[in-house]
Amino acid sequence: MSRDEWRWAGACAALIVGLTCLPYLTARALTPPGMTYTWLLYNPDEPNVHLQWMREARDGRFFFADLFTTERAPDQFSNLFLWALGRLAGLRHAIGMGGGVILEYHLARIVSGWLLLVAVYAFAAQIADDKRVRRTTFWLAAVGSGLGWLDYWLGLPLEPGDVNVNLVMPEAVTFLSVLLYPLFSFSMFLMVATLALALANRERNQPTIYAAIAVCTAVLANVHTYDVIPLWLTLGLWALTTRRLRFIGYLAMSLLPSVAVVAWQFVVFRSNPVFREKALTHTPTPDPLSLAMTFGLIGVLAVGGAVRAHRDERLSLALLWAIIGLAVIHVPVTLVSFQRKMIEGLHLPLCFLAAVAIWGGRGASQATNDGTNRRGRSLTLSNVLIIATALSNLAFLHLCFGHLIDNNQSRAGVFMPPYYLRKEEVAAFDWLDQQPDDDRAVLCLPYLGAHIPGRSGRRVFIGHWAETLRFGDKLNQARQYFQTRMSNDEALQLFEDHHLGYVLYGSYERALFPDWHPPSWLVTAFVRGDTTVYEMRQPDS
Repeated sequence: MSRDEWRWAGACAALIVGLTCLPYLTARALTPPGMTYTWLLYNPDEPNVHLQWMREARDGRFFFADLFTTERAPDQFSNLFLWALGRLAGLRHAIGMGGGVILEYHLARIVSGWLLLVAVYAFAAQIADDKRVRRTTFWLAAVGSGLGWLDYWLGLPLEPGDVNVNLVMPEAVTFLSVLLYPLFSFSMFLMVATLALALANRERNQPTIYAAIAVCTAVLANVHTYDVIPLWLTLGLWALTTRRLRFIGYLAMSLLPSVAVVAWQFVVFRSNPVFREKALTHTPTPDPLSLAMTFGLIGVLAVGGAVRAHRDERLSLALLWAIIGLAVIHVPVTLVSFQRKMIEGLHLPLCFLAAVAIWGGRGASQATNDGTNRRGRSLTLSNVLIIATALSNLAFLHLCFGHLIDNNQSRAGVFMPPYYLRKEEVAAFDWLDQQPDDDRAVLCLPYLGAHIPGRSGRRVFIGHWAETLRFGDKLNQARQYFQTRMSNDEALQLFEDHHLGYVLYGSYERALFPDWHPPSWLVTAFVRGDTTVYEMRQPDS
């Protein structure tokens, strides 16, 4: 890559991540009176888990607990990326700047998105000599998506993963990952960086590059373990095709640290019941038609690029990545519970193969003197396809703003947390934050329970469909309690079994259970507007 290309990639990546900030700023401008915006889009429950880990790191912990459930287990899990962000927030907090961890979350989202997009261009440059292939790959990855807009706007009976009212897979679309989740962007950056480093070192065999591969893969194995599986397989099979024994041997040694990290994760899985139960939550891959719609025109064009890619050693790396990515997400869910999560990064080799198809297969060779007409047709086709593949991302933003406007009331049936919190609810979270760290949990509905761990560092009885163990059972218990269908002894047993110390009776609880009254052993500890926090005291014997 020339210096001008680095500048081009950096500037265009900055443009994209800058555009992803606009929906958040717009949502902030739409904040209703008397409410506070959480700075979240789409499903608030997923980033709230990341914010909880960051909050724990801010408070000085390296190993994290699951604050969304009341079951206790040894703290053995950590995430270096979110830990570093939490420590950064801790430094800000230590110098008196206060606040939570959402600022660091969005700074990480911007920086990780920029790194990922620049790395995508650099990876394409390692494989393709033709700048047109590189730039088309970049734009398809940066803004391209599938055909979900047909389902969203035309009402076709399909459920693609790029946009629909039920399941969206942000990890399957690069733009959505950059828009929503810094952990996803950073993980994909590590994947792309590792593959680019391996390409660069297949003939050089430089120890520093192998060391960089070891660091990237070890960190990836820690921060998003699912991604290391397709990466290992891709690197291993591609290295074997090069038939360079020294390269194969050194590359295998550079992957050993990541193997050790995964081994530790497996030890935690076997020994930690909370971690194991969460890890066994089924996330199956959608059916083949929905999957094809998720990648849309990019997937169709990638087939054409694949026909040409197998003839070239460099192009074959992208082809292997795509094939293995498709294979691992179809491993039976009885063997791998996290099937769908391994789709992360698959979008990227498909974008590259699609670019190869658009420009006539000159991805790995020096650009030749095409005729003016052919160059013009390919450029027009490239621009039209880039625009066409972006339609689903526009539909996704439209979907998000529909949920924002009604503050997720339309999704209350699936217990989706709100984007906007009442100021008195935020004050209640702040009050909980100031209480002694005695590990007593808060009983409330998951609408507010989803926000409490990341904002106060306090454990909740129920807050997240996957992080809360036996979510359905606990939801029924919470309903029975607020409907006063439990006897006094049963309620006391519930509080004792789950080490509950507080009840938050806010707008959601008040709306659904208006007749609830606290027992004598719950005393009013905080009141602001229609939000009350009760604290448990031991009843008289």
